[in-house]
Amino acid sequence: MQQDQPQGAATIEANALVVTLLDVASARRKRFVGALTGVSLALYFGLLISVLYLPELMSSQAIGSVSFGILVVVAQLVVAGTTFWVYCWWANRFDHIAKHLADAAQGSLMHGHV
Repeated sequence: MQQDQPQGAATIEANALVVTLLDVASARRKRFVGALTGVSLALYFGLLISVLYLPELMSSQAIGSVSFGILVVVAQLVVAGTTFWVYCWWANRFDHIAKHLADAAQGSLMHGHV
């Protein structure tokens, strides 16, 4: 059984739009993930380097009996946790866009538009 698959200009245009939107979404994701990774790594390793090159400061008291070294460890934990939650929040938005585009592409396929 062979189905008729109309190859009209509107169908080709709709498919091209879906591909373009996927490319835009992918580019946005790469930019966001790259920037987030760069900032997170710079903060994380910046704190680590400060521990290595400023041992006197790390052993001195910052707040009460809490040393700067302990604050740096807490800051690294905050950086890692914040990076995780920010990425999850953004990925949820991105996945929503990707789901919408996938649904549009699936609808196009189901109606015989390729």
